[in-house]
Amino acid sequence: MTNRYKIIILVCVAVVFCNFMVKVAVVDKQAQYISVLQRDIFGIRRADSIRPGKKSNPLEVLKFDIDNIFQKIPDEFSFTPLAATLRSLIDKNHLVAADTLIFKPKKTDHPLLITYYTKFSINGEYGKIKAFIADLQNLPGLLYLDSVKIVRLKENENRLKLSLGISIFFKKRSA
Repeated sequence: MTNRYKIIILVCVAVVFCNFMVKVAVVDKQAQYISVLQRDIFGIRRADSIRPGKKSNPLEVLKFDIDNIFQKIPDEFSFTPLAATLRSLIDKNHLVAADTLIFKPKKTDHPLLITYYTKFSINGEYGKIKAFIADLQNLPGLLYLDSVKIVRLKENENRLKLSLGISIFFKKRSA
């Protein structure tokens, strides 16, 4: 019986030793690497905000940021592929669209922008709706969620109904 306890104690000591070695060899190195990455990204962001050769006038910085955002907005020509991509995201995540995707153009206060608005509902399981929202966030361009409503379809069931109102911004076609 004492040999049995000695083996158990030896195994426990070996496991604790292995855990300690993993912490020293892997976890501590990762923590150091993460702090180096954080320092580097802070330096990049700081250098970005300084912008050599430019004044640090807040209005100039704001204009620069707005110009950068405007460059990332797709042209109105890319509306059809983006609408098709939105529909394919619904199908990819195995969700059921309760409505058809009908986009209505709307004018904006900005003379060079146009927005297309749609409101639709989809039904599906929580995980699939979550994946759809993640895919929606990764779409290129500028999307604005006007309304979001999530309702459980039946009590004690994993199926949900997600109602969305989405505005997608595009640059107007130059005439």
